[in-house]
Amino acid sequence: MSPRIGLSQKMIVDAAAEIADQEGLNGVTLAALSKKMNVRPPSLY
Repeated sequence: MSPRIGLSQKMIVDAAAEIADQEGLNGVTLAALSKKMNVRPPSLY
């Protein structure tokens, strides 16, 4: 079993902002966020 990664709201917002800067707001998706943060999409809910 992999160790759990602590996700904070700030970490998620920062990652979303980076994606938005690079790809625009339409690029900010759960799939893109989870890939950038190296977590599975349900972890972001």
